[in-house]
Amino acid sequence: MPAPRLAIALIALCAVALELAVSGRYGYVRDELYFLAAGQHLAVGYVDQPLLTPLLARLGALLGGNTLVGLRVLPALSLAAVIVLTAAMSRVLGAGGLARCSPRSRPRPAASSSALRTS
Repeated sequence: MPAPRLAIALIALCAVALELAVSGRYGYVRDELYFLAAGQHLAVGYVDQPLLTPLLARLGALLGGNTLVGLRVLPALSLAAVIVLTAAMSRVLGAGGLARCSPRSRPRPAASSSALRTS
């Protein structure tokens, strides 16, 4: 595994570990309780949210038991996916190995804002 890929994997792993380490330190957020309740009565759709959110809450509760850490495992894994996908997109956009691992790597604008003015 090349060095940038290893660094990206380590960053994603550390983010998941940190997220799971602190996820049991505070109680349920009001929205989490609502998602758990909606997950017990699944419907095709809800007025205020799509089906996916209560479905993921129910899946997290089934896999991890009715615990805080069990409920927050899927969001932590989603965080790792976002980190890996962001690094992959930066590689496609031409970033070097170190830039893909840096939190300051951003795409640069092609033109300045003054060049975009039409008047």
